[in-house]
Amino acid sequence: MNGPEAPRLAATEGEAEAYAALLRREQQLDTIQRSLGWRLLSHYGPYKRRYVLPAWRLLRQTVARVLGNATTSEGDAYERWARFAEHVHDAVPVADGVPTTGASTDPLVTLIMTVDPAVRGGLGPAVGSIVAQRYARWELLLAPVGAASVAASPGVTWPDARISLETAVHANHALAATAAYARAAGEIVALVPADLLLVPDALGVAVRAFAVTGCDVLYGDEDERDERGERAHPDFKPGWSPDLLLSRMYWSRVAFFRRAILARVLPLDPAHDGAQAYDMALRLTEQPGRIAHVPRILAHVPVTGALGAATASARGREAGRRALESALARRGVAATVHAHGPAGYRVRREIQSPARISIVIPTRDGLAMLQRCLAAIARTDHPDVEVVIVDNGSSKDATLAFLASTAHTVVRAPGPFNFSRLNNLAVPHTTGRYLLFLNDDTEAFRPDWLRALEEHAQRPEVGAVGAKLLYRDGRIQHAGIAVGIGGLAGHPYRFARVAADDVRDVSAVTAACLMMRRDVFDAVGGFDERLPVNSNDVDLCLRLRARGWLVVYTPHAVLYHHESQTRGARAMPDDAGLMTRRWRGVLGADPYYSPNLDLAEESGAPDLSKPDGMVRLYAGATRSDGTLRLEAGRNVGQRFFATGADLTAIVLRATVAGADPERALLLTIRTSPETTESIRVVERAVVGQQADERWFCFEPLADSADRFWYFRVDVAEGHAATLPTQAVPSEVMGPCFADDAPTHGTLCFELYARAPYRVATIP
Repeated sequence: MNGPEAPRLAATEGEAEAYAALLRREQQLDTIQRSLGWRLLSHYGPYKRRYVLPAWRLLRQTVARVLGNATTSEGDAYERWARFAEHVHDAVPVADGVPTTGASTDPLVTLIMTVDPAVRGGLGPAVGSIVAQRYARWELLLAPVGAASVAASPGVTWPDARISLETAVHANHALAATAAYARAAGEIVALVPADLLLVPDALGVAVRAFAVTGCDVLYGDEDERDERGERAHPDFKPGWSPDLLLSRMYWSRVAFFRRAILARVLPLDPAHDGAQAYDMALRLTEQPGRIAHVPRILAHVPVTGALGAATASARGREAGRRALESALARRGVAATVHAHGPAGYRVRREIQSPARISIVIPTRDGLAMLQRCLAAIARTDHPDVEVVIVDNGSSKDATLAFLASTAHTVVRAPGPFNFSRLNNLAVPHTTGRYLLFLNDDTEAFRPDWLRALEEHAQRPEVGAVGAKLLYRDGRIQHAGIAVGIGGLAGHPYRFARVAADDVRDVSAVTAACLMMRRDVFDAVGGFDERLPVNSNDVDLCLRLRARGWLVVYTPHAVLYHHESQTRGARAMPDDAGLMTRRWRGVLGADPYYSPNLDLAEESGAPDLSKPDGMVRLYAGATRSDGTLRLEAGRNVGQRFFATGADLTAIVLRATVAGADPERALLLTIRTSPETTESIRVVERAVVGQQADERWFCFEPLADSADRFWYFRVDVAEGHAATLPTQAVPSEVMGPCFADDAPTHGTLCFELYARAPYRVATIP
């Protein structure tokens, strides 16, 4: 046929329905973006994050201070959340066929604890947390370090036959751990610090994760616990990040391993005693295998634990440096190791083959900024730099005079602003091995910033490197990009004064300062010119990662970024449609940004609205326009569309009256309102952090993604319920059903899925 290609006909009725809904959404989006309200609000975004949200947080802190609870409000909030999260997790059934309690046919877990005189007095709680595990098939091997008897320690008894004390006393922890590993009978082995407290389902979560992912190494999240038992400061880990592991031991203090992979790295080196866990992690990640992270709190670290004493920390820090130096030598990496930050290291790699760096700078009539940027480049200590300026139609006399007289290469590129096109046009005019895409509103202030970028850009496994960008007042503008924030991507820790300053792997870095090798740029075809203003750098980095390259953030290349001075403060409409269609599966699961962190804002703070290990698929409880009053024997239902797999919880807004509020409502999940076959039945609803939240938790639905489902809620005898509704039914969710008949509106509810395990393969 002639003319444009005809759209593909939908293969199924469901696909046709989804396609029609997508078209309606796109029409609505187009109408919204052309409206006066949208054009006005587009100016609000940058100011909201920079001024409004910090002012709101300050106001809340001031009110808390006036009320006399400012010192405890943050800790209390986390403690309340931790109790709520445990309550919800207890209500989630475990899938059939997956080990849960430790029956005789389930895997045996061997826990190894090396014990020296410094920790023996606090050994009882750590052992008690193991005895209290719901997963019963474990053994604990206690390996003494030093001469004193472990059994004679105050408050320590061994009432459990699964606990055994080794008779031999070892000179250090590395030798003790190696000897204990030789006696381990478990298929899964973990080295547990003698002051660590495991959560009651830690072993069950770990065993299930091994069964589901087939991994060789597993680590989870952790928080701190004080002497009163109060919890605080959660440490939500990223997935496997090889560069972060070279910066610090970021795994949780208890990690689990298959016994078979441990045989490849034993015995542990006594020279690295004090950092034996770090040494083992470095050795293990040099072996082929699969590493998994489960985004759940698995352990509590005592705030005043003896292992955290200053002397032990200093000894461990030095041992960790030696272990890291040994790892670099084994890998053939020429580098030096220096202490960095409170507990980390900086690996300074040697530049193997110094080469020219071509800096590409788009500009248009921003002469003062351009001159400031060029002056900073001139102060670099790199010996071979060329600059290519891309002029996007400057018209001011001063700018034109400067461009005519500069010794730098100038590429003329008039026309509408298209950041992707400007950079792509400039690359053929460069001669360097490395390309640095740089905004004209940046200003480097350290002479070694180009070397800090080049030391990573030279690595064959790295596709792109990004820098640390600061606002003029020293607050963070960019420290890596995480996908999923705001539905697309964002800069964690933006506007913060401090953030984790480690070299680490990220999903993307900003093209305001991005270095890559020319061959890598050519391999992926450069920037996508269909993304003229926003998201082009995120798209470029995701295409790099899809081809197997790493994207690295380094805090050792530091620049000021006078953001938005080039084009003003207005936030241009994003090309979210293209990005969402292209990267839908990636945007919902950043491997380097925990699903337990806030995805609504760029604060990098924990998301305390939901339990750890869950992700929100849908939130339809923001407003209420009506109510449904239900007595015993009546029911209400809702058709909904699940956008992700492993649907595991439905949170319904409901006020319940009756003797047993948690069992007042019965929820069943079905494939449609017409069928009577139930996929899941939930007889108990956990009360959430809000009084009207009812959490219905069930065994995850592995095949739930991209499908319509239906839930029905029946009221039990002797109870009544009032449910808020929204007047306008969602096109995705459809109308609700009262007593099995469609009715106007939609229920106020939320959908949650189990956060996926983050699994990476080391070839």
